Amino acid sequence: MVACSKDLFKVLGVCAFVVAFFVANSAITSAATTATLLPAGEGTNLAWTPKSGVTHYTMVDEASCNGTTDYVSETTVGDRDSYSVSLSSIPNGSTITNIALTPCASRSSNGGGSATMNVFHRWNGALSADAGGYALSGTTPVGLATTNFNGLSYLKDSASTFQVGAVYSAGTKGARLSRLATVITYTAPTVPLTPTGAFAVATGSQIALSWNDVSNNETGFSIERSSNGATYTVLATTTANNAIYIDTAVVPGGTYYYKIRAFNAVGFSGYSSTTSAVVPDVVPQAPTGLTGAAYASSSTVFVALSWNDNSSNETGFSIERSTDGVTFGQVGTTSTNNRFFTDYAVVSGQGYYYRVYASNAVGNSGYSSTFSISTP
Repeated sequence: MVACSKDLFKVLGVCAFVVAFFVANSAITSAATTATLLPAGEGTNLAWTPKSGVTHYTMVDEASCNGTTDYVSETTVGDRDSYSVSLSSIPNGSTITNIALTPCASRSSNGGGSATMNVFHRWNGALSADAGGYALSGTTPVGLATTNFNGLSYLKDSASTFQVGAVYSAGTKGARLSRLATVITYTAPTVPLTPTGAFAVATGSQIALSWNDVSNNETGFSIERSSNGATYTVLATTTANNAIYIDTAVVPGGTYYYKIRAFNAVGFSGYSSTTSAVVPDVVPQAPTGLTGAAYASSSTVFVALSWNDNSSNETGFSIERSTDGVTFGQVGTTSTNNRFFTDYAVVSGQGYYYRVYASNAVGNSGYSSTFSISTP
């Protein structure tokens, strides 16, 4: 959770940021526990032998411990069996803190000797430690004590996978597993807290944004922008804990307003306060492609000019004229985006030279190339 304020901006071509402090406010979460989850598919490890058929998980997915009706069994020490468990009942964005496994198991045969079984789980393919240390007895599977894998911090999302299983750890009498039930404890996500301290600063031809991330459960931030302070559209999103954004889609002289909100799988936070910045204006780009045509009638003669407007921040254009190509004087102006001018102050049979420049409050652009023409 990074907090960025105006004191953290350093202008070096692009803005560099130094993280100055960490906001420790925690998002509010609510504890929740699943109902008993049972195997729903085959797992990675399939070394044990089903009592009937070839499908493993259907031998251990009963709602209650059913003894010898069906089970998987194993006599080779070290062999494992595992089964996939659906996580659809757990909201995306939840943090899993405890996994409780309760087996229904027994030895495979009677007589002298021992049999030890452990349980385990796989989260996103990663195998847990073996736990439980069950000293098995009898040959009819019975409900055993629950083994807890606690102190976990598994973040559940739509791609998360989960398996449970058993391993025959030691002994000579083998093991039978007739049921393996799972209860998962997790903290469910809530809407993130609203970002604070939104700040914008213009640096050259871009605007740097920062804000305080005061939640610990967002998956990202949504940045909205407006050119009038009233109508906003989504400009971009950042990832979790990324409280910095550089807006390069701005024009010189423009004023831009911003507001930010955090989001996760549950929804959006409120909006931050609105912040704004004005992009410094610059001298306009010089016009190009100056051209024209001369016309004459019995009553008048004139030269019609046009050029390419290459800037978005001019307040107008100035047109200069010369009869010798050396000494020029202004003969007219146009308004913003008006790239046409007609010069009626000419005489027939005369050669003229023209050039044009753009201007705004900052200054004047360079001149266009010079265009020459003679009136009829």
